[in-house]
Amino acid sequence: MRMSMVNLVGAAMLLASLTNAGEVTLQISPSADPVGAVAELIAAVQQAGVAQEETQITLAPGTYIFQQASFRSEDGPCALPVISGNQLLVLRGDDTTIERASGAAPFRFLDIAERADVFVTGVTFRRGRAEVQTRPLADCGGAILNRGRLTLHTVTAEGNSSTLSGGFLRNLAEGELVVENCRFVGNAADAFGGAIDNVGTIPGVLGSHFEKNHAGQGGGAYAAWGTSIFRECTFPENTAGVDGGAIRELRSGQIQNCEFKRNEAAAGVGGAISLQCPRALLSVADSYFEGNRSKLNGGAVDVRAATAVIAGSKFIDNESAQSGGAIGSSGSTQVGTSTFVGNKAGKDGGALLSHGRMIVLSCQIKNNAAVARGGGISDSNYRADNPARTLTISASVLAENTSAIAPAIFTGEEGSSVISKSKVLDNRALEGGSPIVGQISTDFETEVVEAR
Repeated sequence: MRMSMVNLVGAAMLLASLTNAGEVTLQISPSADPVGAVAELIAAVQQAGVAQEETQITLAPGTYIFQQASFRSEDGPCALPVISGNQLLVLRGDDTTIERASGAAPFRFLDIAERADVFVTGVTFRRGRAEVQTRPLADCGGAILNRGRLTLHTVTAEGNSSTLSGGFLRNLAEGELVVENCRFVGNAADAFGGAIDNVGTIPGVLGSHFEKNHAGQGGGAYAAWGTSIFRECTFPENTAGVDGGAIRELRSGQIQNCEFKRNEAAAGVGGAISLQCPRALLSVADSYFEGNRSKLNGGAVDVRAATAVIAGSKFIDNESAQSGGAIGSSGSTQVGTSTFVGNKAGKDGGALLSHGRMIVLSCQIKNNAAVARGGGISDSNYRADNPARTLTISASVLAENTSAIAPAIFTGEEGSSVISKSKVLDNRALEGGSPIVGQISTDFETEVVEAR
């Protein structure tokens, strides 16, 4: 029997499917006999591999502290035996922690082979560590390396790390990963994905919390070539050394009803989300972005030569030290029924920056600020390699935005810009002049009222 992960399935349904499975309940208390408890857990996982049948292991309450790696595969040292292909294993915790001892040599906890099905619930993984070694994947997935089908339910990951990617977990090209109601706190990777690095498929990350994770790229999660879906997740205070404070996407992603607060791209773009690949597609719906920061473009979201559709979302008090206080885009971006308030840019585009194709439909853009041009919207950065640059604004309100010039909208001389059925009200040019500057067509239904 193999677990299907095409759809998100509740933990109760998954566990109910295991009624005929072998069940093992560990008896040794980790607090009473730490060494014996670890040995019992190792033996249970080994026996499950030998039996090659569905096995559910119920762990005892308490903390299983591993002093060393007992197993070595081609992927590096591991605390538990490799979960082999064609094996279905459930690890069920009861206020249980699996931890690498402080000062112990680096190792991860789980190495899951292709075609294996693993379900983990109610377990905290702490201080897993993957470091550079002679083996190619030894520095990936601080706690878990996955090539199989893995579901994490009510799992907590704390303080795991790697010297390359996936501070907590790396999901490889063969892997499928479902995450439900989990917490990822204080994990770190030197390069990619402070909590999760994905090059496979993530059918769903649902109801989970990513906090204070860090990586060079994608502080919370990094998606290289896989597909990632995040729903009802929260991302506070994640950081990236370069791009994507919370998430960096390179291929395809869906963000629905998520919250991003105070994430930061310290030296790059996309304080919350960075999307970078000509074939990449990002969908963001009904989400909230507040207080995110970037050194370069896109205080909250940056779309680099890619396609993004953003709807029903709020962008509050995000900031770019360069341009695009909320969103920066050099690709194709459509923004609809969204609100932008209090966003700031150190140069152009207090709320929105476009030097590609952008459609703004039924949006509220108020009280944003840019130091130079386009307190509301700027598409000033014309590029010779993108002569088809267009900006279309319809049924939107731009009010009380400020910048040195063109406080509502600034456009370049090339390309095509149109505003229709909109209101441009009380925007303030600090150096004087019209609220709209540049080559833009305005229809008769658009109302323009200059600040007094």
